[in-house]
Parts: sequence; structure tokens; C-alpha cells
Amino acid sequence: MLLLKNRLYKMIKFLGFIILFFHLPVGAQIQTIKILKAGNNEVYPQKKLVILWKDVVLEHNGNIMHCDSAVVYKTENSFLAYRNILIEDNESIILTGDSLKYYGDAQKANIRGNVKLKSKEINLDAPSLDYDLKNKIAFFKQSAFIENKNTGNEIKSNQGRFNTVNNVLFFKENVELTNPDYTIQSDTLVYNTISEISQINGQTKIVTKNSTIHCHQGWFDSKNNISSLKDSIFISSETHQLAADSLFYNENLGQADAFGHVVLRDDTSHWEMTGNRGFYDEKIDSASVYGNSRLTQFNKEDTLKIFADKFITKKADNFYELFCFHNVNILGNQLNGKCDSLYYYEMDSLMYFYDDPVLWIEESQMTGDLINFKIKNGKVYNMEIKENSFIITKNDSAHYDQIKGDFIDGDFIDNQLSTMLINGNGKVIYFSENEETKSISDANKVECEKMKINFFENNIKEVIFQSETSGNSAAIIENEKYELDGFKIYEKITLPNGE
Repeated sequence: MLLLKNRLYKMIKFLGFIILFFHLPVGAQIQTIKILKAGNNEVYPQKKLVILWKDVVLEHNGNIMHCDSAVVYKTENSFLAYRNILIEDNESIILTGDSLKYYGDAQKANIRGNVKLKSKEINLDAPSLDYDLKNKIAFFKQSAFIENKNTGNEIKSNQGRFNTVNNVLFFKENVELTNPDYTIQSDTLVYNTISEISQINGQTKIVTKNSTIHCHQGWFDSKNNISSLKDSIFISSETHQLAADSLFYNENLGQADAFGHVVLRDDTSHWEMTGNRGFYDEKIDSASVYGNSRLTQFNKEDTLKIFADKFITKKADNFYELFCFHNVNILGNQLNGKCDSLYYYEMDSLMYFYDDPVLWIEESQMTGDLINFKIKNGKVYNMEIKENSFIITKNDSAHYDQIKGDFIDGDFIDNQLSTMLINGNGKVIYFSENEETKSISDANKVECEKMKINFFENNIKEVIFQSETSGNSAAIIENEKYELDGFKIYEKITLPNGE
């Protein structure tokens, strides 16, 4: 009977051990802090603590920690350390500081005073830092300074964290990244020390050698010199401004692609282009905008608006060239018109209208195979109409002065026609008024190979014939049509909806 009781007792004790073992928390298996070295020590058994000083070395889970003095709390598996703090993480991380509070069970170190963290890629300086040795993450809540050893990039931030496993730095509040070629100021920045990619979030300002960029989201690859920016982008340089919803920029190529509500402004030439998409090549100083695109030129005399499917500008010999392609409409205070394509060269101030151009200056309509105008600072100085040249000017509700020829060359004063030369197959119909009644009385029809016409207030004042002429002058006949061959009145263009 006694033997049976002993066996039963041993079985219950064994089962109790097994139950206890399988219910032990994971923390119970955590290693205790080891004292590897100390010049002097003093043990307090009742308080379960050890005081160490002079060349103290402690170890926990493979991490070596140095200090001048320390207080080790056995029951808490923690310690306090002072002066010349040095932590050697077994993942090649070195931490130094003035004081340290280490929690062994949590494997967390709170370092205070002149903290320095060194890895293969970065140096980090901060007044204080918390380091999670288990997950290899460093946290700072006061201003920190970080330097990338490989690139020279420097980062300042009020708070953030450094994941030493994936080499990613997260920064928050008053973040500033400085590179030899640019600086980034942002509310939030995530920086990978290996890939050198910076992700930005929040109000951001990027300053380069040639421009200043404002945006709210995006990334910047400083290794490959490419970037993608989003949300209310605004870029300004010495002479240009660019706004868009999003933008992709390749610094090596000097090219930028802009998307959504694109606005490109040139301060030197006083023009602005808008559209759905834009492209800029800074190396050749060329820009293009397309998709619901518009160009507006500002000056004292006139604001000229040009609508087209696509605009391209580029610099040639320090002067700008402008190309407008397809479905071109021009609206201004002085000049209005439409054509398929338009070209303007800043050096000679000539604007060329191609493919079925129709232009209006006040009451005059002009058509021809090719028309060009000399326009500068909103003023029209000269025009040339080549092949099938036709000018129609409204005289009253029923009568139109008409000029037709192979080539027409006109000069302007204060945006009004002054003189006109007609060369080749010149034909003119113009109307005279009764001096007393001021109403139209006579119709004049003239044909002349070469002639000169003088104007007053955009109406024909005098015709000077420079070769043999034929024609007649007669009183007007009611309901008679006075029209040269090819006469056609086009409907004037108006601003698109929403303009």
C-alpha cells in the first residue's frame, strides 16, 4: 500500500512539472543579462542589485554593452549605465551616448545625451534615442542629424525611426534632406539608405541649382536622378513656371513629363501655355503642351489667345520659336483668326498662318494660301498674303469693299491698315459715299496688275494704279450683288465654352 502511494505521488509530481513546463510564458526563456567585466563591483543581495564601475562590459543576447558604471537589477533583468556608453549590436550597429537604461526582457535600450548611431551606410546624431535590439529599429523624438556615408546626403528631422534591417529611415516634422545638387524640405520623408530613394508626403519644397519645386507627394531617386511628384505641383525657375497635377522628371536627360491641368509660363516672352499634358526638355529649352491646349500671350496692347491641338516651343539662336498644330483658333483684341497650323519666330516677330487661314482685324476679313503678320508687343506692323489673296471689309450691312490679288503686302499704324500693295491680278471693288447724305452712292470696280491703296480708319481712301488699269464707277443698283470671284464671308470664331 505504501509503495502504491509513493508511485502515485511521483506521478502527480511529474504531471505537475509537465503542466508547468507547457504553461511557461515565452519571456521565461529570455536570457539574463551577463556581467562580462568590471573593475569593481558591490553586491546588494537584499535589493537584488549589483553596482559595477570601472571598464564595465555587459552582454545580452549577443549584444555587447560598455560603460564606466552600471547598476544591474537582477529581478527586473535590466540595468542603468552611465558615461561612455557603447552598444555593439551583432548586426554591425554601434551606439554611443552618455547614459543608458536597458530592459532585458523587452530587449530595448533608452540612450540619452550625445547619442551617436553608426551603421555601414549612415551616421546618426541625436540628443536621445530608443533602440529596439530585438527588431533592430531605432526611434528618436528629438532633433536628429543623419549622414549617408556613401552619397553625402544629410537629413535633419524632429522625429523618426531607422530600421537597420531594411535600411529604411522614416522622418516626421521639419524634415530637410541636403544633397550637393538639391535640398528637400518636407513634413514626412521615407529614405532608403541602399536604394537612395526618398518618398515624400505632405507639403514639400525641393530646391535645385536651377529651380524650386513645391508638391505634396512623390518619390526622388538620387542614385538614378529620376523623380515622380504628385498633388499640386509648382516649379519655378529664373524664367519659367510649371504647374501640374503630377510630373515625372529625368534629371540626366533634363526631361519632364507633366500630367493634368498643366500650366507652363515664360516670363521673358510673356506667354502661358495650358493643357492636359506637357513635356519639357531643359537641355534644348523646348516645351510642348497638348490636350485642350491654349496659349495666352500678355502685353500692354493686347492679350492674344491661341487654341490648338498641340503647342511646341523651342529656343533657336537665343530666340523662341512657336509651333501650333491643327485646329488653330486665334482670339485677341486686335487680331482674330483660324487656320490648321501656325508658326511664330521671336527674332523677326513674324507669325505664319498655314492651310486655309482666315483672319480678321476689326471689320476686315483676310484669306489666302499663306498669311503672315509681323506682330510685336501686341501691335500689328505688317502683313503678307500669298496666293489667292482676298481681303473683304464690311462697309455697311449690304456692301463690302473687296481686294483680290496674287500677292498683298500691307502696313499698319496703331493696328490699323495704312497702305497696301497689290501685285499680280489685282482686282478691287470699293464703295464711295455721298458727301452730303454720308450714304453709299457709287460702286467702283477696278482691275490692275499692280496698285497701291491708302486707307483711313480701315476704309479705302485712295487707289493708286501702277500699271495699266480697267474698270468703271457707277451709281449703285439696289439689290445688285457686288462680289468678286471667290467672295465668301466666314463666321467669326468665338471663345470656347467655359472661357
